[in-house]
Amino acid sequence: MCSNAAGCLLNSDNRCNCNPRRQAALREVKKDGRNKGRFFYSCATGKCNFFLWEDDARLREGNAKSALARTRTLNASNVATTGGVPEQAQKQSSMNMSPVAIARAASTAGLSVSSEKTVDDNDKKVLSEAANEPKMGIRKEWAQVVTRSEPRLEDLEAENTRLLSRREEVSENIRRLRERIALEEEKCLSLKSRRRDLERLVNSRR
Repeated sequence: MCSNAAGCLLNSDNRCNCNPRRQAALREVKKDGRNKGRFFYSCATGKCNFFLWEDDARLREGNAKSALARTRTLNASNVATTGGVPEQAQKQSSMNMSPVAIARAASTAGLSVSSEKTVDDNDKKVLSEAANEPKMGIRKEWAQVVTRSEPRLEDLEAENTRLLSRREEVSENIRRLRERIALEEEKCLSLKSRRRDLERLVNSRR
């Protein structure tokens, strides 16, 4: 079920936030700037604020498929070792998944993706119960992983800009400290020179 506010994947189609969800339109940035020529998905009718860069859409779809492959590999491994009925073994497999495996699968998928084409009900149930079932031994930190969405490109660029600004500020502070050190050294040399002059004057009067 598509429930993510930032759109979702459904049968390999990017869907917007409208209700019912519609297939998003692929558009190109025409405005001059650093993003000119890039493609993005947005609401085909303009009724919602859905927006997603095309490369981010490809990335999250790939992450979702990769996470699904990992969970199914774990399920298959547990089915082979339980020796019981396959359906029962799948149920045990879901409950026996370690918190680390569940968190990794959730984090890899970005959890902003709900693909009904690639994620079956059992896989989605595992990720959902991982955050809410205390008997599975999942700490609250895992719940945060399960509900966290991937950072947006704009947020990463803003963080990068902030770090660059901080670096420039630190560099400026270092430059000022060096200037102060140089000034103090000049004062020290001047005092030493005056001391030598005074010593010469005293010696000349003896």
